[in-house]
Amino acid sequence: MLSEKGESQVNSRAVVTDEQLLEQYKQGNTAVLELFVYRYHQTIYAYLYRLTSKRQLAEDLVQECFVRVFTALQAGRLPERFRPWIYRIATNLCRDVWKSGAYRYEVAAKDTGVYDAADGGKDTVASFLDKQYEREAVIAALGALPEEERQIVILRFYEELKLDEIAELLELPLGTVKSKLYRAFRRLAHTLQKGEDQDELHIRSR
Repeated sequence: MLSEKGESQVNSRAVVTDEQLLEQYKQGNTAVLELFVYRYHQTIYAYLYRLTSKRQLAEDLVQECFVRVFTALQAGRLPERFRPWIYRIATNLCRDVWKSGAYRYEVAAKDTGVYDAADGGKDTVASFLDKQYEREAVIAALGALPEEERQIVILRFYEELKLDEIAELLELPLGTVKSKLYRAFRRLAHTLQKGEDQDELHIRSR
């Protein structure tokens, strides 16, 4: 919770942008660090949990993420845009864990039947996500996507980042982000439709 001094120094969350807060920090107002934690702790934790599927690991990573944020700010390394920057730090922490060999994602694409789907079909991926936003089928399908495609889908549909922000934080050309998102759409639509068809067949066989 912000102190009275911090509240007087920092305007309301609805009015002040991240970049304005960075400017206030540059001018010596360290109380804005508390507000960054308030704004982003839960969303970064949720993002890391969706990437790792491990609550304790996500909590450890979010703590490390804010340590790196504060260290950078205190060293005078202020980003032009805060949101893509903090997501990039979180994403790189995940990549470090995956590369270390200490963590192995348990869902393999070959076990869940995720392959490129043929064009066509009545439902879009967006409609599947609307219908099954937190269902295990969606979580499993996301987990089976290639790492970068999974990150892009999560950032776009769960974290609601814009495509140019995703391109910035993943350090990819915008066109590459769009093509990877499209490929992820096709994979997810195929997997989720296949699951619904199997459920319907199971019900009819009863």
